[in-house]
Amino acid sequence: MKLYGLSKKERVVKDKDFEAVYKKGKRIGNNTLFMRILPNGLDYARLGIIVSKKEVRNATDRNRLKRLIREAFRLSKRQLSKGIDVLVGPRRPELTLAEVKAALLKLLA
Repeated sequence: MKLYGLSKKERVVKDKDFEAVYKKGKRIGNNTLFMRILPNGLDYARLGIIVSKKEVRNATDRNRLKRLIREAFRLSKRQLSKGIDVLVGPRRPELTLAEVKAALLKLLA
């Protein structure tokens, strides 16, 4: 895996995996992000993103939030725990990359 890349292997893609993390995962959060975390038995962390259409109506805003979360995960993946699946979602629609990265590292510390 690339040092700063984000490959397809590092994403929670399958519905079965997504559902398992959502149902069995530990819930944590703060005023910026909410997360569900579940050990995956692999030697790397995987990311899944949840941005509700009900919470963020505009598609461009939803896509921007997804890009911010992916970028924050990509930049900080060396500092994260290995062997976990993480589902991440925003608590509010107006976030910056610095806020997302700080919240991600703080919650997963």
